[in-house]
Amino acid sequence: MSAIEDIRQALQDFVAPELRAITARLDAIEQRFQAVDQRFETLIGMLNARFDAIGTKFESVHSRFDGLEKEIGQVREYLDIERRLTRLEAKQSPLSQ
Repeated sequence: MSAIEDIRQALQDFVAPELRAITARLDAIEQRFQAVDQRFETLIGMLNARFDAIGTKFESVHSRFDGLEKEIGQVREYLDIERRLTRLEAKQSPLSQ
C-alpha cells in the first residue's frame, strides 16, 4: 500500500465513524433545541393571551372608573349648587322676616 492509501484507510477506519457519531449527537442536540423552542413558543403564546386578557380587564375597570368619576363630578356640582342655594336662602331669610 502506498502512503496515500494508508492515510485514506486510517481516515475511513477511525475518523469517519467518529464524524458519524458527532453528527448523530449534533442531530440529537438540534432536536432537543427544537423541542425547547417549541415549548417556549407555546409559553410565549400563553403569556401573550394572558396579558391580552389582563389588558381587556384593565380597560373595563378603567371605563368603570371613568363612569364613576363622571358621577362624582355630577354629585360635586349638585352639592355646589345646593350650597349656593342654601347661602342664598340664608341671605333672603332675614329680609323676609
